[in-house]
Amino acid sequence: MTRPLNVLLLESNPWAGEVTAQRLTEDGYRVHRCHERGDNGFACVGLGPDPHCPLDDHVDVAVLVRADNSTGPTPHEDGVRCAIRAGVPLVEVSDGGSGPYAQWVALHADETTATAACATAVELARQPMAAAVVTRLGPLLAEAGLSPDDVECRIGSNHPDLDVTIEVPGPVDRPLEQALSVRAYDALRPMTLDYKTVNVTVHGIP
Repeated sequence: MTRPLNVLLLESNPWAGEVTAQRLTEDGYRVHRCHERGDNGFACVGLGPDPHCPLDDHVDVAVLVRADNSTGPTPHEDGVRCAIRAGVPLVEVSDGGSGPYAQWVALHADETTATAACATAVELARQPMAAAVVTRLGPLLAEAGLSPDDVECRIGSNHPDLDVTIEVPGPVDRPLEQALSVRAYDALRPMTLDYKTVNVTVHGIP
């Protein structure tokens, strides 16, 4: 990662995620919460006296920590629904098997692997973006006599900037580079509304 991830920590019960939060912080990630530490109230921080919902800013990944005795959803993990609706990839940390959010969980982890799982979940979430770019570039590359099958698209984030690097198998002159950049940006535009700038770089690989 080019920068620390912004992680939304969600807990089935107060204090359930303390160890995970500590590990994420020690590994350089920025941990945000829907509830203050130990808060037993129903209201999240977005409804508190000083409203500051983390999802109003940029969140890279959400981590749901479920206590061993948790079965159904709990009021304390209400932010899971908000994260899912916002399109934030979800990592679940638990020892109790699949929880109620199984169909939306990108990866499962334990306290020791949560950091790596977050990074992987973010990369997995970017794969549809890269695939959309490659698909959009295909016809233009074919017209130029280049193979779309060998194109590589890498996406990195330094919010509010999104960096897109495209490697093309063959020589790329300036007009083709510009045309590929425009099509890549057009493919990404519907998926990058919360980014201020999308930087596209095209490299021709001999």
